[in-house]
Amino acid sequence: MRQRALKVASAWETEAVQAEAREAGAPVALSPEDAAIALEFRLEEEDEARSRAGDEGDSLLTPGRGEEKF
Repeated sequence: MRQRALKVASAWETEAVQAEAREAGAPVALSPEDAAIALEFRLEEEDEARSRAGDEGDSLLTPGRGEEKF
């Protein structure tokens, strides 16, 4: 029981130190797994942004209602 209590106390201490660093504005280091997930989200957002920009560009070239084709 004592060993379990020591492990829990150690985990709480680690969390407290990390929380203090975050509150002080220290940069947060991501684990490799979290960094990979964040990169995947960022790449998806960039792809979506490029797609939206491409769609807007296409609408300038494609006539809409009441517009003539040249």
